Amino acid sequence: MEEEWQDGVWWLNFSQYEDLRLYEVGRQRCPVGYEFGPIIRDKYILHYVFNGEGTLYLDQKEFVVKEHSLFLMPPNTLVRYQADVERPWKYIWIHIHGFKVVELLQKAGLTRKRPVVLARNWEEFFRRYMTVTNRSIPAWENCIIFSSF
Repeated sequence: MEEEWQDGVWWLNFSQYEDLRLYEVGRQRCPVGYEFGPIIRDKYILHYVFNGEGTLYLDQKEFVVKEHSLFLMPPNTLVRYQADVERPWKYIWIHIHGFKVVELLQKAGLTRKRPVVLARNWEEFFRRYMTVTNRSIPAWENCIIFSSF
């Protein structure tokens, strides 16, 4: 039997961190064929897919997103994504911004031209790539969204 899952979203404001700011975290188990967008956001949004699959539409291209993948929605860019009709996804997301975000995302292999990467261990990904001067996203390990997986 699958564990209990509740969709949710939490808004944060860690404005004291100029290099990497965390604004929002959330999680969702999408219904079959769930679609979001088209939309333009003003911050970077990272989704981590625990299971299921779907498609990201960015810059008039389609990117297949599968289980254990991260996908990037760049700011000020028209984006849409859709869950698969047979295997809809379950994911978490974070909204981030800051002076070092582009550098950190590039280090992780995520760019506008390559917005999907495989990351079998999401916790390791965040420890390894979302760290600025030995400080990770403020309190991300203690944040309710992350500690509940």
